[in-house]
Amino acid sequence: MLIIASILLFTSIFLIAYTYVIFPQWMISISGKSLKISKENQFLNKKIAVLIAAYNEEEVIEQKIRTTFLTKYPHSNIECWIGTDKCSDKTDEIIKSLQAEFPQIKHIPFAERTGKPQIINQLFEMQKQNFNAELLILTDADTLFDENTIINIIAPFHDAKIGGVQSVFEVYTASEKGVSAQEIKYNQREVKIKQGEGVFGSVIGASGACYAIRSDLYMPVPKGFLVDDFFLFLQVLNKGFQTVFANNAIARIEISGDSAIEFKRKIRISVGNFQNLFYFTKFLNPFANKYAFIYWSHKVLRWLTPFFMLIVLITNVLLASHNYYFEILLYLQLIGYLSLPLDYLLSKVKIKVDVLRFVSHFILMNIALLFGFFKYLKGNNSGVWNTKNN
Repeated sequence: MLIIASILLFTSIFLIAYTYVIFPQWMISISGKSLKISKENQFLNKKIAVLIAAYNEEEVIEQKIRTTFLTKYPHSNIECWIGTDKCSDKTDEIIKSLQAEFPQIKHIPFAERTGKPQIINQLFEMQKQNFNAELLILTDADTLFDENTIINIIAPFHDAKIGGVQSVFEVYTASEKGVSAQEIKYNQREVKIKQGEGVFGSVIGASGACYAIRSDLYMPVPKGFLVDDFFLFLQVLNKGFQTVFANNAIARIEISGDSAIEFKRKIRISVGNFQNLFYFTKFLNPFANKYAFIYWSHKVLRWLTPFFMLIVLITNVLLASHNYYFEILLYLQLIGYLSLPLDYLLSKVKIKVDVLRFVSHFILMNIALLFGFFKYLKGNNSGVWNTKNN
């Protein structure tokens, strides 16, 4: 019994360390070798559809549209399809007011709450019937482009093996409240990891802020799925094409940093993660191919980390009375978990301890994953936003 508990404990610790430290450091170490883009003007004759699902985005939608058409790419070859999900603010009015200036805008207001994934599905079908773009750029309403974003994100498609391209996502915040610093550092690290994955042609899961795929690789997102970007990007690999990272395609996103909003968002993403995990059976064997191996290394082991943490805690409790070192390890674990309420109490009196904040953020992130798993098991998930931020 003690031997089995020891094996479970050390295996779980190794897998947590592997997915959060060893694999990321490997990808970061090779990230500088990621795809270099040249011949930027090669695809200026390709038809591009920009697909956006929006819900109550009156604060950002005009800037989003203007930065989209700031591009040097010929406007005659771009259409911007925006589906609005029964907005209760002025989003629809703002879009309509800009259509005279930008006739390439195709605005589809939805009369009933539909959710981002199903809106994207319908926008895809509409553009296919009316415009039939060769390349799709899927992007969020609160993600801003620069004049080269579109040109640079489609440049890699000169290689016929490439089916999907991830942009650089630069995360920033107007204030440093809540977990904003932790989220920014986390996203910066994710960019480096994805750059490393791009070396192998296997960027796992797009950031919905901005990514591009070949139109003929689009697969309708199943009803009830929550994480459409991950589904669509993994489908590219599923069909035998590569996914890469465009180092010079910049997309900027502002985050709130509000702990409650981020926690709800991570629960929602967690549900979507487990939906994708059991949908893509081709990748369930981590040793099937390099794509499956990187998929497990970067994503699946992270999704399973809450369970590894529980195994470590339970086995450590069983072993603590048998060995002094196991007892020390248990105390260290308990101190780590106590960082969560301690960080919360200190934040109430405006005291911020960076190390404490990062530990508590890691624990919260895994609690959200665990909640998301049980919500996934419960079923009846909807793709509809409850608020703009989750």
